[in-house]
Amino acid sequence: MLPENPLNILIVDDFHPSLKEGLETAGHIVTYLPEINSSEVKNHLENCQILIVRSKINIDASILESAPNLLIIGRG
Repeated sequence: MLPENPLNILIVDDFHPSLKEGLETAGHIVTYLPEINSSEVKNHLENCQILIVRSKINIDASILESAPNLLIIGRG
């Protein structure tokens, strides 16, 4: 069953393709940008509810300020 309100998820590091596939299969909207840099991340966060990172991007106050709808930061 697909979610009534799919989440907008931004993945900003290199992850196994099954992560993106699984989230999309669950009905969520996934943007996968493994080559993005810190300054570009801010341009993609306005409607994002979940941000998934590894260690490439340092999440600081300026990034959080660009993400008014962010609910979860997941780190792999």
